[in-house]
Amino acid sequence: MRIIGSIPHPRYKITVFKTSTRFPLQIEDRDLVQIYRLRQGGPIEGFADVMEWLTDERLDQATEIFEQMRQQMTANESDSDPRKSINEDLPDLI
Repeated sequence: MRIIGSIPHPRYKITVFKTSTRFPLQIEDRDLVQIYRLRQGGPIEGFADVMEWLTDERLDQATEIFEQMRQQMTANESDSDPRKSINEDLPDLI
């Protein structure tokens, strides 16, 4: 897999890769990542086609997914504090 280009965006780092049969499109928002694996052939034959595929509507959908992912991470962090479970399992020492 190799990088064939980047798509400029004010919020996200967007990278397009190339494999033998696909064009993976990676969208990064700080610590979260979404990857779309676009199959080569038909409407997707190169970098320009990937850029056309990535419409404003798809970026809006990616934004919604990132928001859901961040909410889920926040909920998981508050539900399970690893320090609590470690301290609860230890015996009291005198």
